[in-house]
Amino acid sequence: MIKPLIFLVESDPQSCRVIRAYLERANYRVREYFSHEIFRDVEELQPSVVLIDATLRNGKSLELCSKIRRSPLVRDTKVILVSDRGLPSEYALGFEAGVDDYLIRPVLPRDLLDRIEAVLRRTPFPAMLPEVPEDTELKLGDLELNLLAMRVSVAGTVIPTTVLEFRLLEYMARNEGRVFTRDQLLDAVWGEECFVTPRTVDACVRRIRNKIEAGRGRPSLLKTVRGIGYCLENAFSPASLACEDANRRRVS
Repeated sequence: MIKPLIFLVESDPQSCRVIRAYLERANYRVREYFSHEIFRDVEELQPSVVLIDATLRNGKSLELCSKIRRSPLVRDTKVILVSDRGLPSEYALGFEAGVDDYLIRPVLPRDLLDRIEAVLRRTPFPAMLPEVPEDTELKLGDLELNLLAMRVSVAGTVIPTTVLEFRLLEYMARNEGRVFTRDQLLDAVWGEECFVTPRTVDACVRRIRNKIEAGRGRPSLLKTVRGIGYCLENAFSPASLACEDANRRRVS
């Protein structure tokens, strides 16, 4: 039985040959690329996985991932980033751009295959995020989420977000006023098979807050509950008062 198509974006031809041979022995179909300029092929052929070598020094790895996540044709395509650096900043930015997994060289072919099969087992959206009708919108005061277009707006102004940022906002908006720990958000939004840390949640929240709270002074939507985690609510709703009360109790 022929397995799904994998795009292999590599900088080293020899490494590419080794990986391709191993994947083909596992009955995957593989196409090789030595440049990130492959988005047209991604949309046309719709591979199941795009494996990207982040050491191609043209800064296009995350840009390619973001394009895939924004495309309605291939937004569910799995993206795995492979790097020889393992920098925390690159790690965090990768997941915020929508990368499904992040590997640091050296990677054994058997381990790579295991990780590919792991991301293919994941649903396009985590199971804790229920399916919704296409025309559904979520509103919390000035904050609006269009679930069909994956569009966020504040007071009528569209705010660009990554897929991961949108998923986090959607999950928290569905649970307005509920306080989540970082581990709860990791499990719900990133998934249990995703190798990230609580600091990744902090980085993602910080980026979202910079976007949706611009010009508001202190956060009025996405709030920190000291010693616990985060909550999202309308600043004038009863849920907001509950969140503020939780913060006061932590201080006192």
